[in-house]
Amino acid sequence: MERGNSSARISGKVVVACKLTIEGLGAHSGLGEEWADNENAATAAEAQAFKRACSCFGLGRYLYDLAGSWVDLDGKKQPLSRPKLPDWALPKRKSSGRHLGDGANQNGQPTESAALDGAAVRQRVRSLSGQVGFSLARSLTIAIAGAETAEEVDDVSVLGTLAAKLEDTARGVERLRAATTVVGQAKCSEICRALNFPGDSLDDVPDRAGLRQLIEALEKEAGATPMRQDRDGAGNAPGPNQGPGGAGQPARSFAPREMRNLGEARGKLLREAQRVARLKGLKLAEVVDRAAKGAFQFADLQRLMPDAVPAIQAATQILQRVA
Repeated sequence: MERGNSSARISGKVVVACKLTIEGLGAHSGLGEEWADNENAATAAEAQAFKRACSCFGLGRYLYDLAGSWVDLDGKKQPLSRPKLPDWALPKRKSSGRHLGDGANQNGQPTESAALDGAAVRQRVRSLSGQVGFSLARSLTIAIAGAETAEEVDDVSVLGTLAAKLEDTARGVERLRAATTVVGQAKCSEICRALNFPGDSLDDVPDRAGLRQLIEALEKEAGATPMRQDRDGAGNAPGPNQGPGGAGQPARSFAPREMRNLGEARGKLLREAQRVARLKGLKLAEVVDRAAKGAFQFADLQRLMPDAVPAIQAATQILQRVA
């Protein structure tokens, strides 16, 4: 690729793959890349891969929820000033004592601004708890705060930690719904029974470990299950003698290899879309629709035929270039 203004140079990229395993939690991988003409290309690519693998476990994921801000950099590309973070995004203080300027007045009582921040975080926790369902919210609250409900928690820093974990879980719920859209509710119910869940609703998912198992099973199924051929590309159900090509045309049958290729292409697209959605803080459907550029929509994924594989692959390639 040509780079530079006055003279053209050919430069490749250094790509590093990192797999991070945490005993009891599982393993995640990440990719890092940097232009080869950077003297620290390998170090930069390795650091990027490691950070991406860590983010899959939730480390630093709250940063995606912060409002963006511009800061000036020095000659070494380091910020000249540190951006201000909200209280919920700061590490929990080891000391229980308060200092002046830390949200308390001279009598040790919370200031009005600190009380407002606490109210905002508590409201955020309530909203996220409704999104992830009763069981998931309750299990997280018990694990993090040692309480049955967030209303029993007074420590704002603990509420901030709970909010960050609930936000991460909400992204998992979005992945769950996206995979269910692809494989169908019947298959989701079948997997829920296999996992010994009491039912197939969101409130029946007992904890994050169960959510992770369900997502992995559904996404594996999404990459292997052929799409239904009960509708045409525009989402219209064909008539009794109408195939995907139009009226009067018999339904075309596809070879198992074609259906397998379709499933693999769809699975790769969903995985890349999920990565980009986490990276950019977007919804999965929005990412897919943007990458498809009008060729298809996320809502139509389940109805696409093998002849749509080139369009799916093109959308996947667009997402793969997003760093």
